[in-house]
Amino acid sequence: MEATQKTGSLTSQGTQGNEDPCNFMIQIEILAKWAQLVEPKTKEEVTGQAKEMPEEQMLLLETKGLAETYLPLKNTIDNGVREALKKSDRASKKERIKTLWATHKRRERIARIILRLWRQENNRSTSSHA
Repeated sequence: MEATQKTGSLTSQGTQGNEDPCNFMIQIEILAKWAQLVEPKTKEEVTGQAKEMPEEQMLLLETKGLAETYLPLKNTIDNGVREALKKSDRASKKERIKTLWATHKRRERIARIILRLWRQENNRSTSSHA
């Protein structure tokens, strides 16, 4: 009879006011272990107190929580970085165009100077022969 009281369910034992408190605690522990075996993935209440969630479940929830806060932040950062890169690319393209245009103008100016000098030299040589 004593063995069935320790492993038995909460029948009239749980409702009597004069039962052994140790026996009642053993029954609560057995009930809590049984609840863990039956439904390990849910946080349910056993005798008014929440039982501890399994470690894997806690890690999953923490990971999910972190992901829920991290992913929008990551997307915001990624979008910001993408926009900054676009602006940087636009600025570098503008700078490259300015540099290419300046190089083109400088070469034109040098070519005009050389052409002018060549014409002057050519005019001198033709005028001295005449």
